[in-house]
Amino acid sequence: MKLQNQDVVSVAEGGSVILKLDDDQYVYLEPNTRIQISSAGKTGSAQTKIELLSGAMSALIEKKLAQNESFSVTVDNVSMMVRGTIFRIARGQTKSGEPTVTVQTVEGTVGVTAGNGEQALGAGLQDVILLTDAGGTFTATDTPIDYSLLPPETQEWIYGALQDKLNAATNQDEIELLQEILASIGASSAGAAETSLPEITSVPPTPSQIPTPTAEPEYALRFRESSYGTVKVAEGLYPAGAKIAITVEARDGYEFNGWMINGESAPSLGMSGDITFIMPDSDTLLGARFKKTKYELSIEQPALGGTIQGEDGRYAQGSKIALTAEADTGYQLSCWLVNGSESALLGTSLVIQYTMPAANCKISAKFTLAPVSHSLSFEQPVQGGGSISLTAGQYASGDIVTISAAPDANMELAGLVINGVLDGSYEGQTSMEFTMPDEDVLISAVFQNIV
Repeated sequence: MKLQNQDVVSVAEGGSVILKLDDDQYVYLEPNTRIQISSAGKTGSAQTKIELLSGAMSALIEKKLAQNESFSVTVDNVSMMVRGTIFRIARGQTKSGEPTVTVQTVEGTVGVTAGNGEQALGAGLQDVILLTDAGGTFTATDTPIDYSLLPPETQEWIYGALQDKLNAATNQDEIELLQEILASIGASSAGAAETSLPEITSVPPTPSQIPTPTAEPEYALRFRESSYGTVKVAEGLYPAGAKIAITVEARDGYEFNGWMINGESAPSLGMSGDITFIMPDSDTLLGARFKKTKYELSIEQPALGGTIQGEDGRYAQGSKIALTAEADTGYQLSCWLVNGSESALLGTSLVIQYTMPAANCKISAKFTLAPVSHSLSFEQPVQGGGSISLTAGQYASGDIVTISAAPDANMELAGLVINGVLDGSYEGQTSMEFTMPDEDVLISAVFQNIV
């Protein structure tokens, strides 16, 4: 069967399917699984995306993808990016029925992106994400995979995929790593009645690895790759007790978040990205964890005129922070201030969503005295002779208001009556500009016969 772009593949209960997506990309679908496949590009720039609609799937990518290629799996708003690895993704739910997705990296690294962050998931570890409308929440991260809990057929398929990679491997470090993973699968499955895994075939050591009787034993130091930063260390063989300088460089937007030894957190190494590592008397796989860099947001209350409501704290770049300005009586918001300078971008709205930049920042606001307004109203002349019109309402002192007079036939305006006082300067006019004083105003008019 040849798959087309946007095809949906479903597996019935009791069945399973193995798909070959490319010369070195294979997908194993467990019973009751349903996926949709999207593909674009061509060899060397292929973009493959699988949406896991239900069930569980495992995948094998034998070779590291080219720079312009991608292979991703999505579950609702959670996405997993891989380049060359073996991994499993399964939908599930909590005891209370909330939907989850479990990501298990057997070999290599999987980049997991959910609503509350990103995680580089290394070999032998799994993450559990609670699926939410906001994009998912990490609830358990970097926990070891218990292979004995996997379905027997899935164990066998993963075991076979690892064995194939081992048979094709030529790099001694890769061979040892694959042997280590195969051994862990075999150990966790030992005694399980549901499956029987083949014994691991050891690879004969090279002459350089056979120590002479008088040579001091040396152990292999390797480091795990991450898409969020790099660990600078000279890989190789070291005697126990050797002191090795190690430096971490995080990618822009990320920061160092602790060390890992052989896939497990190593708090004893501290939280510095520059350390001197003491080589133990065993082969060691060293890795670094990274997290999104967070920057400090501080709120400075204005000296007068009002207050600001919002949450101080540390936020990742791009985070949205709700801020509310509350003006005191007689004041109005003039502008928002960012690091002491007026921000035209934030405008003068009392409620805003501030987008966190890649830097520490201080937010404040400037309040100014609000202009005092007075009411302007009018009434028609009681003696008749014509009518007047204007726009009644609240006006500040100095505002200009247009007043129109419409005299009856053979009549003309004698003057405006302002707060009960006749002002004859408007005599004979039909359109007038009135300057609002610093008080409430009631306007009427007097009309007279044309002489």
